[in-house]
Amino acid sequence: ATLALIKSDFQAVREPRPRRFRKELFEGFSWLRHQRFLLDASISVSLGNLVVRANTLLIIVLATEQGISSGLVGVMLATAGVGGVLGSTVAARVEGRVGPRMVVIGSALIWAVLFPLFTGNTNPWIFGFAWGGASFVGAIWNVVVGSYQLSIVPDELRGRVAGIGGLMPYGAMALGALLSGLLISTFGTDGATWTLRAAIIAVAVATVADPYIRSGPTRRRPCR
Repeated sequence: ATLALIKSDFQAVREPRPRRFRKELFEGFSWLRHQRFLLDASISVSLGNLVVRANTLLIIVLATEQGISSGLVGVMLATAGVGGVLGSTVAARVEGRVGPRMVVIGSALIWAVLFPLFTGNTNPWIFGFAWGGASFVGAIWNVVVGSYQLSIVPDELRGRVAGIGGLMPYGAMALGALLSGLLISTFGTDGATWTLRAAIIAVAVATVADPYIRSGPTRRRPCR
């Protein structure tokens, strides 16, 4: 109802033209390729998503082996939703204080600290705290980096860049489920646990050491 009261047209006038999926996809990636902070931040969170999603299947397998009920496992995993909601409520304040650069670096470090607490750990309280905390940080990352992206992407490329930006992390999550199955079948649950722990540390180190992320924006640019 509120949106119906807005009379202004916020989009630029565009000439109709044939749509070519491959060309538009390339245009979006080409723009993102020259925005190294956004590109490297997207790669970082994609790798993090891959590792975290791989842990989801691992925790289900471990819980089944230990006789934990499916209902309790569901509650444990649901803490991610609680953390995500809480993180989104404070994201604007965090953005105003530290900006995108520190959010990306801080998120990678916090995930590396929390990850051992919910990787291979079936204690409901410890897992819930760490899993919810990781989602809390992830929600802040999404809001802060997403709003920065919207503030600098040209209007005509927003959909294409958003498509590329969404394909990378969500595609990595799908691969994470596959990776988890391969690790468990190859190394067992203990081997998979230590492999994933080492992987998330490697992601954090690479993120902190990345020169384009270290020199990234300290504040979101005002929208045009």
